[in-house]
Amino acid sequence: MSSGKPFKLPFEVSKRNLWSNVAINSAFGLGIYFLYKDYTSSGHKPISERATRTVNQELPDPITQTPINVQGPFARRNISYRELSFATVGYGFVMQLANMAHVTYGRNSLFYKAGLASVFLYPPLLYYLYKAREPIQ
Repeated sequence: MSSGKPFKLPFEVSKRNLWSNVAINSAFGLGIYFLYKDYTSSGHKPISERATRTVNQELPDPITQTPINVQGPFARRNISYRELSFATVGYGFVMQLANMAHVTYGRNSLFYKAGLASVFLYPPLLYYLYKAREPIQ
């Protein structure tokens, strides 16, 4: 490896790969930002500043953080920053898998084509999953 280039890699550096890496890292960065926004908007306090709270008989739903019997378990008014973080990091992960299949196996491989299909099918699938959680009016 005197040239610094790995052996037997069917991939050449291109602008397309650069932009796909920018998109992947942007999705990860956006997910971290949404997680930070969730942390700051929910009013987390240090342990020393937390007061003891009374025991509430109605347990909140772990996803929506609303009591179950107030709106029902499938109530979805809007999406939280935590769920946006999950969606964007998941999308970045799917893009990263497709990019790794492209780098390792090339464009004509079944792995790359399946990864590309998952990149295109992830947003509609996520939309239908969140839409299924909304109550029927």
